[in-house]
Amino acid sequence: MIVVLAALATEDQLQYRDIRDRVNQGEVRPGNGTDVSPLSDQSLTKTLKRAQDHGLVRLFADEGQFKPTWYELTRKGAEALRAVRPIIEWMHRYDTGQ
Repeated sequence: MIVVLAALATEDQLQYRDIRDRVNQGEVRPGNGTDVSPLSDQSLTKTLKRAQDHGLVRLFADEGQFKPTWYELTRKGAEALRAVRPIIEWMHRYDTGQ
């Protein structure tokens, strides 16, 4: 969920495909073939739904049959991201051997 919140922190609002693309461009997992995306549509859908349920992201949708949707980070989501940032930085420090 953290990588999804981090992707949303880069813009005011992002569409679903933009969130997926940003996460998949930045997420590298050992043993993951180049033809396999680290974050599947199914996983992203579930993650966004959980984040909405917890008040971390907000969904906006236009009217119509094929309505575009946008997601944005809520204040609570931004606070959660700030709270875990030191842990992420600690993990990267030991992951890169610094």
